[in-house]
Formats: sequence, structure tokens, C-alpha cells
Amino acid sequence: MLGSLDQVATGQESQLFENYIRGLYERWREELEFPDSAEYRRHGISSYINEEQFFACIRRFAVSIYENVFVAKAGASVFLEKSPNNSLNAELILRCFPEAKFIHVIRDGRDVAASMLAARSGWGKIWAPRYGERAAIEWRDAVRSSRRLRELTERYIEVRYEEL
Repeated sequence: MLGSLDQVATGQESQLFENYIRGLYERWREELEFPDSAEYRRHGISSYINEEQFFACIRRFAVSIYENVFVAKAGASVFLEKSPNNSLNAELILRCFPEAKFIHVIRDGRDVAASMLAARSGWGKIWAPRYGERAAIEWRDAVRSSRRLRELTERYIEVRYEEL
């Protein structure tokens, strides 16, 4: 619905933070913790750039990906990234985009579980749970994780899918 607004550009779920940036960030953290002694030496990009520069690079990378969505929607001034697992990467997203806003759309857990189980027989066979109990647990954990955002930023709101 938000993507239909003239000022909002959006596309498919990019999984940018979950599948790409998070791994790079974790490697960066490992490099910083690598012992600096006579036996070991600091290595990797952490030996070239500091944390501020690292996040500036990550931000430029993300923006270069998202810019392609803006090209498809002339006049848009807001980018909407709708990957559900962004809630798992909220701290990292806020480090890259401190001005980011989070809209948590909560759908009835029963509908989510039914949708996940239906996806299992088609396009979601790789990731969707096999059983309703597992789907319910995943829904519960995702809602809890997303609500943790309230502690990280004032730019978080919740809406109920059924109320839209």
C-alpha cells in the first residue's frame, strides 16, 4: 500500500542486510578482535579503515543498490525496504541509516502460520516450516524481535495488518 504512493519507491525484498551486509559486518568485528601481538598481525580491511569509514562504505554500498529502485519511480523521495528479517538487523541498519524509520506490520499469527505452511508446498519450500507449531514459534519470535526496536529508536510504529 505504501509503495503505491507517488513519493515512495520500493521493490522486492532485497535481503540486503540479512544476506550481504550482516556477514561483512560480522567479519569486520572479528578482524577488530584479532590479537595484535608478535605472533599475530592485524589483517583485513580493519587494518585500513576505522569504524566510521567502514559504515560510510556500507552506507554507500546500500545506497547504490537502492538507487536502482528510485530510477524506476521518478519523483519518489522515500525508499521502502520491506524485508521481514530487517528486524533482526535493526541495530546494523541504524548504524548505516540513523534516520531510518521502522513500520512493523503485525499480521494475525494464525494467518501467518497458514501462509507459511502453504508456501512450503511451492515457492517457500526451502525456508518455510513443515509444521504449524514451528510456524507459530517463528511468528512469535519475529514479533518479539521487531518490538525490541522500541528500545533502539523512537522512529518505530506498529500497525495491525487486519486494521489496514
